[in-house]
Amino acid sequence: MTDPAWIDINKYRDTVKNDIKGEIGQMYGVRFISTPKLSVLLNSGSANTDVYRSLIFGPEYLGESELGNLEVVINEPGKNTELKMFNTYGYRFVHASTVLKAARCVRLETNASLA
Repeated sequence: MTDPAWIDINKYRDTVKNDIKGEIGQMYGVRFISTPKLSVLLNSGSANTDVYRSLIFGPEYLGESELGNLEVVINEPGKNTELKMFNTYGYRFVHASTVLKAARCVRLETNASLA
């Protein structure tokens, strides 16, 4: 983030079409997102440092379908409650996603140590 090419999210947030949860900034056209969902490989790097994995997706890497057969289910209040104040509700749908062009994704591994 100290690289002069780094642009903090606060400087361009109003100009992006889609907000991405966890986005922290961009550099060289790549938008960076901080997430705890990618696990850290502890003591896996050289000199027992932690390895952090980053995925960079290019255009047309992933394809997703529209939601299909969307059905909302709302049941009458439960008959087994005296006040009839509890309902069950939910939804079901069909959705698919697939990798379209695997060559448009790069996995970077970096290592760091706090010692």
